[in-house]
Amino acid sequence: MTMMSLNRIHIPVVSDSRGSLAFIEQGGAVPFVPSSVWLASVPSRFDGCGAVVALRGSVTVGGSLTIGDPSEGVLFSDGCDIVVSSGGVALVVGADVSGGIGVPFAMKRVYYIWNVPSGRSRGDHVHLRQRSLLMAASGSFDLTTDDGSGSRLTRRLDVSSGAVAVDASQWRVIERCSADAVVLAVASTPYDPTDYLYDYEQFIEVQRGAVAPLSVS
Repeated sequence: MTMMSLNRIHIPVVSDSRGSLAFIEQGGAVPFVPSSVWLASVPSRFDGCGAVVALRGSVTVGGSLTIGDPSEGVLFSDGCDIVVSSGGVALVVGADVSGGIGVPFAMKRVYYIWNVPSGRSRGDHVHLRQRSLLMAASGSFDLTTDDGSGSRLTRRLDVSSGAVAVDASQWRVIERCSADAVVLAVASTPYDPTDYLYDYEQFIEVQRGAVAPLSVS
């Protein structure tokens, strides 16, 4: 592989008092629609086109470029070899890289959350049409899902737990994040602010049929 096939990229990050969130989707950080997702903690080879991000620790890509922050990435167009630092975790998002984490829908966006302060939560909303797959890429956190019928389920997720599918119309809350937690999410839609509902009481009314379901254009 030549240096010309590797390019540093900036991953868009939104940070506030609840921590940091970065996202990868076509037209944002990468020029392709994500089609596969991998997590790597050992030296690995990936073919095709994709992007590498260091979720924890540092990652050396192609023997020449080293990244060490979740806001940094490397775009590769003709395959690449990666070496992950001890205790580190690399995220690889592929355009035509087969395999990886099994996703039960066509993905359109990948995002990840880290540096969530103790006592703070993420989520606290419902998507009207987006399906999601959530997992712990590092550390651990509590994921609570609520379908509005009085059935609320809380699960403690860590790196050995696997991924949890969260359907549209399921309220979700992420909390009790460990200091080293990185929440990884795969989504079935590009980012769309009209797809979010943040009012829990309105969500309950919609689920119970007290008000007409909200529509998304």
